[in-house]
Amino acid sequence: MPVNMSEHVPMLTDTELRHSDGSYPDYSSLAAKEHAMTTLGLDLAATGTGRFSARNCLILLCLALVFTSTAVYKCGPYQQHRQLRVRKELRSLTDREMQLFVTGLATMLSVDTGAGQLLFGPKYKEYDYFIIKHTVATQTPVDGVCCSDVAHFGPWFLTWHEAFIMEFENALLSVVPELGALPYWEMYEDFEGTTERPGKFYGTADWAFTPRFFGSMDGDPRANFTLTNSDYGGVFGGRAVSRFNAMKYADVAHLFNGSKSGLLRDPHSERNEPYVIRYPTKDLIIHPSRSYMKDAPRINFTVQDLERCTDFELVKSMWDFMLCIDLASTNVSGLPTNVTDYWMSHVSRFSHAMFHNVLGSLKQGTQDETHPLGWMGDARVVNTSPNEVLGFFPFHANLIRVWQIWKKRAELADPSIASADVVWHYPRHGDATPPVLVRGTSVDDVMSPAMPFTDIILGKPHGATNRDMLMHKPDYVYERMVPELALSYGETWL
Repeated sequence: MPVNMSEHVPMLTDTELRHSDGSYPDYSSLAAKEHAMTTLGLDLAATGTGRFSARNCLILLCLALVFTSTAVYKCGPYQQHRQLRVRKELRSLTDREMQLFVTGLATMLSVDTGAGQLLFGPKYKEYDYFIIKHTVATQTPVDGVCCSDVAHFGPWFLTWHEAFIMEFENALLSVVPELGALPYWEMYEDFEGTTERPGKFYGTADWAFTPRFFGSMDGDPRANFTLTNSDYGGVFGGRAVSRFNAMKYADVAHLFNGSKSGLLRDPHSERNEPYVIRYPTKDLIIHPSRSYMKDAPRINFTVQDLERCTDFELVKSMWDFMLCIDLASTNVSGLPTNVTDYWMSHVSRFSHAMFHNVLGSLKQGTQDETHPLGWMGDARVVNTSPNEVLGFFPFHANLIRVWQIWKKRAELADPSIASADVVWHYPRHGDATPPVLVRGTSVDDVMSPAMPFTDIILGKPHGATNRDMLMHKPDYVYERMVPELALSYGETWL
């Protein structure tokens, strides 16, 4: 079900659901339902066309949920028995599940947090919240000076993003509980791969880079490579980049308040295009500072690389694992030269960086990181990269899948690694390597101190710590996983 995001969609707020006196209607009668639909501007005829506005889509969904509930968010998963969530690969979704996924995302893009929590329950959050939270985590002040990144370039990337994905999945499922779980995306299966192991989706009807999913790897050259329609941007082609709402996010506005033009882009960004930008991948390939990407997207990160990164005989710690899937972590000062040199010579491709580099890319002839970030595509500007709506969370959910494989293999080889004392050899304040950890990155620090994760771990209302994420038992599993991980849940694997 394609969603027309080609025009700006005004956000549905809780004030639109109230009577003039501030009370909420009784939606139990048919007349009240019809009146609410008319008041909110729902064009019922449009719902049968197969292509309708995101606002009408979300209003229909909201009203359907309200009308079938005695309490506004009774249908949410927190009102039901929590079962183990099974995250499926994007191409494994049924047509119905894909429709639910897109509808859930469209709702989060169009219903603000206040209205959404009235309709769907306390776990709901608008999509802009997640773009802002991801960005604020990269702007954490240290000793009053900006900025340090508490969500990337170290083992905290894994704990932080697992928490981030859990929070997002809770919000998504509060809207579309029937979906069951957030899907994940094995992006490396969409590249040509190697002769011995080609990407299984490359060149097939399930290839990700079609209007059915993400659209083209490159944006529309007639509109500065922006995602103007579904041919270029897939199901969310033509989605306008939001503007920063200073009133709603006043608590973090000192850390992030949008780009120079007020959009949810990097503070240094000079780009004021209204749609998401994907610069041509070929520009990234030929750029001299990106010689390690010369084969992208023909090869990039392969299944062989994945196997190497999850082999506990080679990868002994979380630092090792982080370096294996993302060599950009060698940017962290204090890592011994022999450590970074080893991984630079043993890992042929990137896993994490390929999403940002291939989908975002760089404009030909620019100076890479030394040039203002305005010349990077939106996915390439890491802090606001959740602007790639369909891809960001499924791609990063797959990285957590790979991490879970490594953790289970490590625990089987050395049970002590999962103990409360060792905690997967996660770094702590005072460790020799690296010598300095900023607040939010040590094992017992609350993650993302400026916008903590307050509702994903029971009993942690002030925010989950890195230790919490390392020691908790997930309430999700993945569709395709190694048998030893499946057995740890006592489940018969799919």
